Amino acid sequence: MGAQGMGSTSVHERYSKLYETLASLEDHVIQYNDLREKDREAISAYINLCAEQFHWRHSEKLIDDSVWEVWEAAIKAKLNTPAIRAAWKHAHSKDVYYQGFSDFVDRSIRQ
Repeated sequence: MGAQGMGSTSVHERYSKLYETLASLEDHVIQYNDLREKDREAISAYINLCAEQFHWRHSEKLIDDSVWEVWEAAIKAKLNTPAIRAAWKHAHSKDVYYQGFSDFVDRSIRQ
């Protein structure tokens, strides 16, 4: 089953709402405390969205290989934004997510 069958419109709408804020994250912000509250909220929402996508793929088997390849590449690229890396390490790496997601993020983030 592809992403359409599990409500991908919702995924795309949620990402679209976050996109402007995520796209405007400044590359030089590498400290979590330097992020604006709006940025922190968008990053948290994005990480949660990624966790859901990961769960749908790995636990529920609801995402086709071809769709996951595109999503995974995009997730890994966005996770390596300096501000998102900082937020993950400072505020989110100890949060409870779907099984395997934290390891996926830790492997995906270039140190």
